[in-house]
Amino acid sequence: MKLLVLCTASIFIITALILRAYCKVKHRRDRKLMEYVRASNLYLQLYEIMNNIGNFAVDEIIIENSGVRATSVYPAHKLFDYSFKQNGNSCRNKELARIVALLLAMDFSLLSDPSIYQLRRYRIYRMNGKKEYGFRYTLRRHYKDEIFSYRQQMHKSASLLIR
Repeated sequence: MKLLVLCTASIFIITALILRAYCKVKHRRDRKLMEYVRASNLYLQLYEIMNNIGNFAVDEIIIENSGVRATSVYPAHKLFDYSFKQNGNSCRNKELARIVALLLAMDFSLLSDPSIYQLRRYRIYRMNGKKEYGFRYTLRRHYKDEIFSYRQQMHKSASLLIR
């Protein structure tokens, strides 16, 4: 009985050590990829565009292997559509969307706050049958309601000034 317990415990310990080593290697690889992407012109241009939309209430940021798209809450329209292919990355890389999503969360603190934006990963099935993943930062409903109520107050006060 003791031998069985000892064997089971050693199997769990060995499995835990293997998983820890795997996670350490993956984390190191991700850090290198993030450094490489952050230094690229592709991300520098995207970073500039993201900095320039600071005056808008961003509703959604969609990151796919083809590019990044952002929409605003009010007025509801597309803020930008940044294509990776047209900006220097002609290869489809299945890791690029995930790395860009991580970098945006690191560089823009609002995106990393789970009480303001929700990050979701979703599957995309391409025409050739390949499966890709996209990432979506979505503004929480509570903040959208605050933006709409603030805009209504602004319109009411503006209409009183006009009269």
